[in-house]
Amino acid sequence: MDQGLADLLIANLLKNAIVHNIEGGAIVLETRPGSLLIKNDGPPLEFNQEELFTRFVRDTRRSGNFGLGLSLVKKVCETYNFLIDYSYDNQQHMFKVTFSD
Repeated sequence: MDQGLADLLIANLLKNAIVHNIEGGAIVLETRPGSLLIKNDGPPLEFNQEELFTRFVRDTRRSGNFGLGLSLVKKVCETYNFLIDYSYDNQQHMFKVTFSD
């Protein structure tokens, strides 16, 4: 994997977790064989989950972003045939990247 794209993937997921974390909330980064998980505490999305990786879709509760980070993450994952999944449970957002063999 290209180092620049690996950096972009991880940096955008971490930035997203930091920006959307609640005050005093936790951010968890887990590496497992074949996958990476990034979790953060926060309220549910204000928009449809299917739009999460769409360019220019963003949380209106936050300013200063353009809604591009997660669309770039998805593009990198598609380029390398990685899977990117999002889930929300127990007041926690979770992104999981599963790497191809």
